[in-house]
Amino acid sequence: MIYLIFALLFVSLFEVFAHSSIISSFMVVLGGSDMMLIILFVVYLMAIMIGAILSGYLIDQVGAKFISIIGLFAVSGILVVYLFVHSPGQLLTIRFIHGLFSGFLLPSILVQLSTIETSVVKDSFIKYSASIICLASFLGSSFGVIMNKHFVVESVFYSISLLIFALGVVSIFIIKEPEVAQRILSFSKYLKATFVLVNQSVMGYSYSAALLLMFTQGTLHYLLPQKIATLGESSSLTVYLLTVFILVSSIVLLLPTKKLFERFSTEIIIIFGMLILSLCLFMISFINLVPILYILMT
Repeated sequence: MIYLIFALLFVSLFEVFAHSSIISSFMVVLGGSDMMLIILFVVYLMAIMIGAILSGYLIDQVGAKFISIIGLFAVSGILVVYLFVHSPGQLLTIRFIHGLFSGFLLPSILVQLSTIETSVVKDSFIKYSASIICLASFLGSSFGVIMNKHFVVESVFYSISLLIFALGVVSIFIIKEPEVAQRILSFSKYLKATFVLVNQSVMGYSYSAALLLMFTQGTLHYLLPQKIATLGESSSLTVYLLTVFILVSSIVLLLPTKKLFERFSTEIIIIFGMLILSLCLFMISFINLVPILYILMT
């Protein structure tokens, strides 16, 4: 069962990055402006956050398995609906609904993953999970760009929809509901408990870093293809740059980075990482030399 849950983790992120790499060009085809593209990105990001908050509450009420299956089938259906979109406004609406149910998926999958009894050391288990996330990011982005270049854009949505639907069916029969304590709370009390948790120093830094990392990934996948196009380079360069980004991230995750946390405080490491990310994004925005872009992505 652990392999199926890892597969769910992979696919839930794979679909996000696969269509994120082509959604900007999709908006342009529909006649959307640059401002609409920015709004589209912000709406999707906010929808994922709202979906994740709702998912955490509903997991306590009805269980992680039920929420993950609902999320899988909902996302599978929404991907097909993209094929019937004919205006920027329709795309914005579908994008919000898509983000909402994508936000449902990841928390429910992580809850199931955290309750599995395994002989793997906890630190290694976390590294494997993080490596899967990086791999999904790379393969999803590459898949979207390659399929969009050599096939029609509809093929991206159809293929991922079928894959997610198949995993949803398999999950019904194989995945067991994790045994966790059910806490029946009102939604207001749940939100209050969430804010109390986030206000803790380390947790606040961690959530801020996670949010910035998600924002960084989204920014790269939305805007990097456009920058490469303005440089007159092939769309393949986008794949190569993202490959460097993901490979370096995976290598860092697999290294014994735990020693850094033993030497420096978590807050210092998080702040340093956020500063580096911000600086690199700022420089990527105006650097036009391909070798320098490779260095920045590294």
